[in-house]
Amino acid sequence: MSGLFYAGFRAYMGVSEGQTKADFYMAMEDDFVLDLRGLQCPLPVLKTRNAMRKLGDGERLWVRTDDPLAVLDVPNFCNEYGQGLLEQKAGEEGSHWFHVERRGELR
Repeated sequence: MSGLFYAGFRAYMGVSEGQTKADFYMAMEDDFVLDLRGLQCPLPVLKTRNAMRKLGDGERLWVRTDDPLAVLDVPNFCNEYGQGLLEQKAGEEGSHWFHVERRGELR
């Protein structure tokens, strides 16, 4: 994973300089990363949905969270809104990773 923060994507996603780590978007190979550690339900799903609305069809996003309810919330969000959940895995220190894909219109 790249530790670099791409200013162009920051501007594209509307993230200002003073926002918290939960608002940081980074490039990870051809996908984007949204670090939501420290946020609790329902914020991880809401921020994931808002980030996905700004992606194009077929673009992918890695979401990292330490909210224990995210293992239920993120898959349910993807199912309910017709978005792709490509991968789900446990991370270090109690975190979880979700690889999601924008599929069509996101209401």
